[in-house]
Amino acid sequence: MSPDLITPLCILAAEIPIRSPNLEHLQLVENTAWQPAQKVLFKPGLSKLLYTLNLREFTCDFIELDDELIWCLLTMPSLIVLGISTDILTLKQNLLRHPLWCDTFKKGALVSVASLLHPDNMTALRITFTAPSSHPPVEELSGFLTIIGKQCSPSLLADLQLDTAASRHPAAAITFNVIGNLLPFSHLRDLNFSAHPFNLTNDEIKQLAKAWPLLETLCVNTDPLAGPPPQTSLNGLLWLATYCRQLKSLEFRFDETCGQVLPEEMGAAANHRLLFLSVGSSLIENPDKVAKFLACTFPGLSLLMFSHSSDDINHERWSEVQAQIQFA
Repeated sequence: MSPDLITPLCILAAEIPIRSPNLEHLQLVENTAWQPAQKVLFKPGLSKLLYTLNLREFTCDFIELDDELIWCLLTMPSLIVLGISTDILTLKQNLLRHPLWCDTFKKGALVSVASLLHPDNMTALRITFTAPSSHPPVEELSGFLTIIGKQCSPSLLADLQLDTAASRHPAAAITFNVIGNLLPFSHLRDLNFSAHPFNLTNDEIKQLAKAWPLLETLCVNTDPLAGPPPQTSLNGLLWLATYCRQLKSLEFRFDETCGQVLPEEMGAAANHRLLFLSVGSSLIENPDKVAKFLACTFPGLSLLMFSHSSDDINHERWSEVQAQIQFA
């Protein structure tokens, strides 16, 4: 960012509480890269701004806030959306300072943070891990979803995301014992586990699909090295299309060779309105069968993506599927 803009921005930050004392939503976005020195110069103005407002939403993920500013944000009575750059242990320490929060779970930072958030009031929870090494092990992920399942309101929670800002490095595979904690949450619309692969059978996918009829986005890790080989086949897609009729975007890995779709089951899945499908490293043996299935089930599909390298036979087969459904 141009050095000439820092002073005007600091002046603007100081004037916002005067000109807009009832400001509720503040999003700071980095359009051009800031130098470290520029961030340091801007922080005093940002501090004065935050200490004088009662925001409902604050987003700033390119400037790391110190403990006092995080504390200032967390104690705003109206705050319902917070997007900041911090590590989970620092966040936990700040949550513990609030007199209404108590640390009831000692095992694992992710579980502790979930227990501190008064999750019975939450409609959305989004956590982004900044490095692959920060992904929770499967035991902590299970404990986290157990807390969510026990303390969140199934009628309120609609958005749950455990994302990663780094490359999609494989993290712990999600089994039915882990994800089953979310079965009561029939109002889920967005579910994002982009670092975690599913390790589920077709029948388990069917149970989840039945439980989440309003789901609009489902994203899981589809990379070739992400966990064990998939147990789901085209039947997994079939159940999602049958029971999640609002689904618009799906990232899902399967093995076409490990199951057969019965013709009598196709009727309820047909003419689904899915727009985006990423199959990642899904295995395919019969491109014609898959293309016919997709054309019937998702006739409005606007984008099909896969991640096989060009020298992989699966790349050739998925390319053939793309060509067929494009002209279906």
